[in-house]
Amino acid sequence: MTEAEILADTAGYCLARLANLAIIVWRQTPTVERARLVCDTFPKIASGQGLAVLTVLRDGVGPPDGGVRKVFDQTILELDSQILGNALVIEFGGVRGSLVRAVTRTLTVVSRSSFPIETFSTTAAAAEWLPEIMAQRGGMVVEADTIAGALARL
Repeated sequence: MTEAEILADTAGYCLARLANLAIIVWRQTPTVERARLVCDTFPKIASGQGLAVLTVLRDGVGPPDGGVRKVFDQTILELDSQILGNALVIEFGGVRGSLVRAVTRTLTVVSRSSFPIETFSTTAAAAEWLPEIMAQRGGMVVEADTIAGALARL
C-alpha cells in the first residue's frame, strides 16, 4: 500500500492509513468520542509489522481534556508492544507553537515511553523521521516523499 487510505474525514479530524502508519490530522480539539474512533482503528492498522503513528495538530487545536487523555493512555497501555514510534507535529506558529512543542518534548521525556516519540514543527521533518520507524519489524519501506504527499492530500 503506497497510497494513503482515508478511513475517516470529518470537520474535527482526518484519519488515514499508509502501510503500518496511522495518520491523524486534528482540525479541532479532540473529544472523547473522536479519540475512541481513532484509537479503535489502531489494531487494524498495526498488523504484524507494528504501528507507527503520525499525529498532526493544526493551528488552533486546543489541549485534550482529561477524558481524551485517558482514552489515549489506555490505548497506549493496550498496544504498547505494537507501537513503533509516534511523530507529533504541532503546526502552531510563533511563541505559542514553540512553547507547546517545548512542553510536549518535556512531557515525553518524563513519560519514559517504551517507543520513541518525536515532536516536530513541520510535517516534512516528521515524514523524514518515520520511514526507519515504520520498517523496524519488516514493514513496507515507505519513502519520506510518499508520507509527505499523503499528508498534503489530507
